[in-house]
Amino acid sequence: MRHTVLVPLALAGLAACRRNESPQAAAARMEREAGPAKAAITAQNAKWTRYAESGALDSIVALHADGAVLLPPNMPPVVGHDGIRNFWKTASQGYSMKIPLTTEVVVVNGPLAIERGTYVADVTPADPKAPKMVGEKGKYLSHWHLTNGQWLLVEQAWNSDAPPPAPPPPPPPPARRRR
Repeated sequence: MRHTVLVPLALAGLAACRRNESPQAAAARMEREAGPAKAAITAQNAKWTRYAESGALDSIVALHADGAVLLPPNMPPVVGHDGIRNFWKTASQGYSMKIPLTTEVVVVNGPLAIERGTYVADVTPADPKAPKMVGEKGKYLSHWHLTNGQWLLVEQAWNSDAPPPAPPPPPPPPARRRR
């Protein structure tokens, strides 16, 4: 919860230091910047969704800045274009994916943006006998940079809204030996 407040405050603080803006002026400028950025980022997300559905891995990679980092749940970071391509190749192998993204909030400060949103993943295995993963809901946080007039992903983290699996039951106590 603290991060929700800290990100806009940190961006406003950077703006104030950078331009000698008052916090109020920085907040007003950032609000003006948010609308066009949100529209552009939403369009980039629509491309990402289309590319994921069609398996266009190189097109997915092109939406990321050089050195971009993915922070998938329960895994180490995935770094760079080659890492991102390999991650999505492995994740989608043998599956078709529909993962629409819904942008909820975009906070912008010049060429930097932070986006928070949600997704619902429908992943269908190519093998019709395999079980289908239906409707995993989750949320994500993305860090974007405006580079040569285009918003590119720099960092992205996501996780499911599902509760973690229950821990296994403890082992039974050792049997007592009779003497």
